[in-house]
Amino acid sequence: PELVNRIDHTCIFQPLKKATLHAICKKQLSELTARLKNQGLHLKIHKALAPHITSLADPNYGARTIRQHIQKEIEHKIAERLTKKDRPKRLNIRLKNKRVVVTKTKT
Repeated sequence: PELVNRIDHTCIFQPLKKATLHAICKKQLSELTARLKNQGLHLKIHKALAPHITSLADPNYGARTIRQHIQKEIEHKIAERLTKKDRPKRLNIRLKNKRVVVTKTKT
């Protein structure tokens, strides 16, 4: 009863459409690229990556799942690549057999 008295309003959100999720994914990928560029790392992200990440997301949970998949599928792999002995200045991120692959780009 105490909790119910504290609730003022109830908001019901509709699931996001795939086109909206795709736009959010592209924006977050460009933000990741810009953030790493400020740290001296240039990313080349393959165009098939955004649709792949979007397909993994659950529209019922909104854009949060997009961010989680970018962290899991891309950022963790970039971090692993950067911890190796030779720290690259450029990375290529692409799909290979429906898996994200991070490789060093030749300058």
